[in-house]
Formats: sequence, C-alpha cells, structure tokens
Amino acid sequence: MAGQDSSLRFRFNILRLLDLHPDTTITLRWTPGHQDVCGNERADSVAKAAARSPSHDSHHTLTNASRSAKAISLQEWKDHWAANRITHPSSGFKPANNTPPTPRPPNHFFALNRRTFGLVTQCRTNHAFIGHYYSRFVPSEPVECPCGFHTQTRVHVIAHCPLHDRYRHILHAVTFNLDLTTLLGTEEGITALAKFIDKSGAFKKVGFMDAEPRDEPPGPDD
Repeated sequence: MAGQDSSLRFRFNILRLLDLHPDTTITLRWTPGHQDVCGNERADSVAKAAARSPSHDSHHTLTNASRSAKAISLQEWKDHWAANRITHPSSGFKPANNTPPTPRPPNHFFALNRRTFGLVTQCRTNHAFIGHYYSRFVPSEPVECPCGFHTQTRVHVIAHCPLHDRYRHILHAVTFNLDLTTLLGTEEGITALAKFIDKSGAFKKVGFMDAEPRDEPPGPDD
C-alpha cells in the first residue's frame, strides 16, 4: 500500500501513547475532502507542499521502493548492454541486439501467435532447428539442409535455400539485400520474418515440409 509507512507510524505512536497514558481515549473519524471541514483545506495544501519538496526521510513506502529498484535495475541493464553488446562478435544474437533492453517485449511481438513467437526468437538467437545449431549442441542430428546444402545455417535458410525461394520476396520487401540486422532487429524486419516463417515453414523442426501445402502461386499478400 502506498500509505503503509504513514499508517505504521501512526499506529506505533498511538500504541505508545496508550501505553504511557492508559486512560486516554482516542477517536478516529473519517474526514471527507473538500467539504468545508475546518482545517481540511490547510491539510491539503500542506500535504501538496510536502509532496513537491525533496524528501530526506529514510522511510519509504514499498510501492516507491519497488519502483526505484526497478528503475535502477533497468538502467544498470541498459548500461551493461551498451558496454558489452559489441564485444561478442561470435554471438548468434548479435545481429538482432541493436535496441536497448526493456522489461517486456516490444508490442509488435504480441501480434505473433505462440508458435511463431518461439520460432522467431529461436531464429534471432541462432538457436533454431538448423544444422549449424545441431553441429554445436545436438551432434546426433544431421547438419545438412533438406535442399542438399552441406551445412544448414540461418543465412542459408533466409537468403539462399531454394526450398524457400517462393516466399523470399516477403523479406526482400523490407531489405533487398536481406540484411540480418534489419530482419532480426527491427519491427519491420521481425514482422516480415514471422510472415516468411509462417508461409514457408522455415526454421520448423521438420523444415519446409511442415508448411501448409500450397499449389497456387503466392499472391501479393504472401
């Protein structure tokens, strides 16, 4: 509660007073605001003045303490991100890591269904169902692309794999040269990548065979 610190102090002082003077009678009465109650307007002005003044009191409400802790943690996270994001050139997330961290995903991620959100995140971190990932973490899985290319990588799937040619125009519409930083790290690029994955079946466990079969040529919205 925002007023819990004041409430605790009030209770402590009342109990202390009653301990010292057991015969004292205390009455609590609710006072409505702005009802021409004597002293109420004065109390309002004093409270507002106190709220505008910098506080040197060591006592804070839990609400204020929580808000301050979150702000400090977020700023430290952003500082760490700014200082370290360019020092790991081999990181699979590096092309996507071009915006400061936030407590929750950007709004355009919430437009994705759960499965697509997972596949997009796997692609952005380079921890996807691809041969490059398998070669490092799941050596029992084949590393070849279903198209026959010797090592299935993220760049190969996005830019070169012939199995996804018919849907690559979705990505070209955002970045003609299929720049990874754009596709993995911008709102327009991520939206296009999600659509490309949905239509082509790319980055799914069973690859392009998992996409819905479509015999008709792709339309302008594909």
